[in-house]
Amino acid sequence: MGFSEVYDYAAGEADWIAMGQPTVRRDAKERIEQVARKDAPTCGLQDTLESIRTKLPKDWNICVVLNSDRIVLGLIDFSRELDRDKSIDEIMRPAPLTFRPGRTVAEVCDLLKTRSVAVALVTTSVGQFIGVLRRDELCA
Repeated sequence: MGFSEVYDYAAGEADWIAMGQPTVRRDAKERIEQVARKDAPTCGLQDTLESIRTKLPKDWNICVVLNSDRIVLGLIDFSRELDRDKSIDEIMRPAPLTFRPGRTVAEVCDLLKTRSVAVALVTTSVGQFIGVLRRDELCA
């Protein structure tokens, strides 16, 4: 009862990929970090709904809410009715569907279709934002 084991964790290839780091593997072109939209609109908790709406590009109806370290906090969906009197943290959908960069496009397409999800995020293993996957673009 008095002894415990200590393990020395050494990061490997899966950790490298989960952090969004580049690889030269044959399947690298099939992974979602290669197709994730890096041009997705982002905003912070300090922003107002109107300031976000005015800066939102025409082909986007979402804004990814990030903190100062680019950690994903939530997602605002402008395709639904939003209360202009509420703060961003009250409006955003917390914990949006996220995937790690090493997942394949085919695998993620299947999941998005099965769950009827239009948008998912790609993040590192610590939650840093990499990009957005839009089912209509990814699974066309």
